[in-house]
Amino acid sequence: MSDLLAYWPYLLIPILTAGIGWSTNWLGIKMMMHPVKRMGIGPIGWQGIIPRMRVRMTRIMVENCVSTICSPQEMLEAVDDSHAIESITAQISPQIKDWADEILSKQVSRLWNLAPSLVKKAVYREVEKLVPHLAEDILAELKGRMSYLIDIGDIAAIESEKKPEIFPRLMSTIAAKEFTFVVRSGLYIGFPLGCIQALVWYFYPMDLVLPLFGLVVGAFTNWLALQVLVHPSDPIRFMGFKFQGLFIARQQTVAKDFAEGFTRDFVDINTVFDYAWNGKSSDEVRSLVRRQLIKNLNEKVLTGPLYKALVLSGQSKKLDDNTLNILEEKIGMVLLHPGVNDKLLLPVRDLMAERMAGMAPEQFQGLLMPIFEEDQWILIVIGGILGFLAGLAQLVFMFGGSLFS
Repeated sequence: MSDLLAYWPYLLIPILTAGIGWSTNWLGIKMMMHPVKRMGIGPIGWQGIIPRMRVRMTRIMVENCVSTICSPQEMLEAVDDSHAIESITAQISPQIKDWADEILSKQVSRLWNLAPSLVKKAVYREVEKLVPHLAEDILAELKGRMSYLIDIGDIAAIESEKKPEIFPRLMSTIAAKEFTFVVRSGLYIGFPLGCIQALVWYFYPMDLVLPLFGLVVGAFTNWLALQVLVHPSDPIRFMGFKFQGLFIARQQTVAKDFAEGFTRDFVDINTVFDYAWNGKSSDEVRSLVRRQLIKNLNEKVLTGPLYKALVLSGQSKKLDDNTLNILEEKIGMVLLHPGVNDKLLLPVRDLMAERMAGMAPEQFQGLLMPIFEEDQWILIVIGGILGFLAGLAQLVFMFGGSLFS
């Protein structure tokens, strides 16, 4: 019995080493993702690797993956025009009476104030019939100019900068199973390494053995776990078993999750409209909307029930700049309304998911590679340091040794 008690510290080494592998991998994943915002005082602090590098990673992701599967033009063309027009019309229709009263009372104030209710109702009906045509014309012209009006990489990077949580959330969603494996792999890899460590320590009980083994276990388990996520890209068969990067092997599911997360958080319809309306091409977009307003209103409304009255009064039937400015802003508010997002992105998600699921494995591999290439040495070094400290604790508390003896 006493002999068995003498060996129990050696028997504990594999278990403790597995625990070191698990804990260092768990902490490594946490440090990749958290905290989303930097925590600390002055120069001393920490921000998760992915949140810290999110803008550059987002641009790389768009350049390497999103841009290769579908262009901005294809994204907008995938949107169902009927749903888009229906959504825009649904937002504008309840406001038509107020819009018409506000604009026409400025444009033709004397006539509009004196106009009988039947004439006003006729104008409201004309405007209501106009809205779907206006929405259709605006969307058609946007589609024709989408390639240089919209920069998906720029939009996604802006959103990632404003919302530091969305890139880590996307990565956590598409790689949740893989990150779980990384943590568990510390146990799988750490235990056999612990057995080797126990044997080496038994035959060569030098004080440095346990801390150095801890360093190797902490660093190696992190490194190996990260590699098996994306390598190899193509399946390799060995002794009847198939080996492929865990992330790559789930390509179909990951493609669906990625398309949903990317369109929801980075380039939803409202975000694209906001970029178009307020971004670097806003002058051209606003000019586009103004042209369509002039064309549709002059041709279809101001030549209708008010035409004769306008001519008889001697007032111009053309819209003045102030009126156009008001309409531009009102159209912009409608395009940015959350309700316009309903149902519009489903075909875009489907297109992205289908294209991504059909990517070659080595191309699909580029989706997560930037994450593990950027500062992965930090995770490995942290794993090594934690492993070294754990090995030192084993030396001191289990075997009564010391590096300084």
